[in-house]
Amino acid sequence: MQKLQWESSSMFKNIIITIFLLTTTLFSQTSQILLDENFSDWNNIAISYSDTQNDQASGSLDLGRLWISNDSEYLFIRFETGSEILLQEENNLTLFLDADNNPSTGTSFSGIGAEIKFNFGDKRGYFYATTGSSEIEHIDIGLISSPTVSSNQFELAIARNAQIGGIPLFNNSLNTLKVLLKDEGSGGDQLPNESGGVQYTFNNSIESLPSYSITKLSNNHIRVMTYNVENDGLLDDGSKQYFERIIKSIKPDIIGFEELSASSADQVKSRIEEFLPGSWYSSKPDYDRVLVSKYQIQSSGIIETIDYYPSDYFVLDAQQQYGVNILVIVTHPKCCNQIDNSGVSSDQKRQTQIDAIMSFIRKAKDGTGAVTIPQNTPIIVLGDMNFVGDSQQPTTLLTGDIQNNGGYGPDFTPDWDNTSFDDAKPITTGLPATFTNYSPIGDYSPGRLDYIVFTGAVMSLENSFALFTESLSQTELTQNGLLINDTENASDHIPVVADFEMGKVNSTEEEEQIPLGFRVEQNYPNPFNPSTRFNYYLLETSEVRILLSDALGKIIYTKDKGNQSSGKYTETINANEIGISSGVYFLIVDAETNNKMVTSAKKIVLLK
Repeated sequence: MQKLQWESSSMFKNIIITIFLLTTTLFSQTSQILLDENFSDWNNIAISYSDTQNDQASGSLDLGRLWISNDSEYLFIRFETGSEILLQEENNLTLFLDADNNPSTGTSFSGIGAEIKFNFGDKRGYFYATTGSSEIEHIDIGLISSPTVSSNQFELAIARNAQIGGIPLFNNSLNTLKVLLKDEGSGGDQLPNESGGVQYTFNNSIESLPSYSITKLSNNHIRVMTYNVENDGLLDDGSKQYFERIIKSIKPDIIGFEELSASSADQVKSRIEEFLPGSWYSSKPDYDRVLVSKYQIQSSGIIETIDYYPSDYFVLDAQQQYGVNILVIVTHPKCCNQIDNSGVSSDQKRQTQIDAIMSFIRKAKDGTGAVTIPQNTPIIVLGDMNFVGDSQQPTTLLTGDIQNNGGYGPDFTPDWDNTSFDDAKPITTGLPATFTNYSPIGDYSPGRLDYIVFTGAVMSLENSFALFTESLSQTELTQNGLLINDTENASDHIPVVADFEMGKVNSTEEEEQIPLGFRVEQNYPNPFNPSTRFNYYLLETSEVRILLSDALGKIIYTKDKGNQSSGKYTETINANEIGISSGVYFLIVDAETNNKMVTSAKKIVLLK
């Protein structure tokens, strides 16, 4: 077969250059920061300050490096704490923010005049204005923090348009501010050590938020939603209008509800049929979790734990549409950070529930459990996870690293290709964050509590978002039949949505059978460091090449895959192995069958 030589194709180079010029110039501007539990987007941001290590008086809270960035809407701060802590619990770490870089205004501390003093452990602080001081909470400064679980580094966002009592926090005519962090507990560490704080100058950055679609990108996709509806709010007539607009705009196919303890499965199904007429199925094995599905529920039951709250499983019949059944697990682990009368913490109970879920999945796969699933059955685990404690809980959920091996058996890798589950980490609509709970009157700042994880080996994530109507434009609200306060009025959680493409699709829709044709999915993660992976699909046996070009169209990497039969393939790109540095590149896949060449190119971004 004669191969098309991209290296000498001026037309291809022109296409790549055109695409590049139309995209955001990521490296001439500050990188867009996302509060998404992944800190790789900070790799292109210069360190603002490096604190002396092991300089605390006691304890393990040892402040390290500090980064500061911004976009047009938010000030972003990232910092290291030495050991793992919970940011919103049991610490005396305090942020001092001199919003006008004027030591004579605000409260005087270590050479700065701070307009904001906010203690993370107390989840409260003070605003110091010329007219006096006032107590503040997260809502007053638009504070978002990530992650909600224990970590040795955190990232924050503070709204640049925040006003406290009608007084703007930031003066738009001033471009500089100062930041200082202080452990006001016995450890006493301070960043910076010297007085005067760390100065930062705002820049004019270009935002490039991840894309999402409130409507499905294809009728062949299956849309999954998890939603904590707060104290049976879905069945409350006073809240009905909010939920109706939300659910009508999303149009899910499978819904896992939490906090429906007083509602029956039939009541929930009837309410959904009011919103979205058609044939629905529902089941409620236990307590407050209800699954509603367009696909018939073949079986359902409880995933027992040792002494604590169970979770629920559901086997859905999607044979007609996708040629498979789907195993869905809905869970709602114990909330908060409390200790019961027997001395067992909520943290331990959450870990027990996640251990039990992973044990159930392992047994379902190996044929020793309450249900047995065939090879390559799609598996989805969703719910309000209440991950506000030890970071091991989400680690176990994704990797199969069970903590109580004596009670729940050996560790295992949960996906069918012997890798971890994939995380359908959602973008909060219109915001640089992935939070899923929001309460303007609650103590806790917005964070990610609600998850959808899945078997990426047999299903591909095409779209995900957490619907937050308060951040949508009026155009988006109107287009989707929503009002600006719908999600806030409905619940203290917002719906999390993920669209998936299954391997085989037997659709009657008059549209392309995408999984059966040649297609290359966008790589994930993107931006990445150092590795990323992507999937591609072949209609028929083809000669396949994978190439990587720089932004000007020069081919810098080629990998011949040879003849491959029809199906789905996963490929990994490792920047260290290829020897490339930070920049914008184009991932190219070409497939040749019977002298017919098809090609797909995706823009990828490496941030080291």
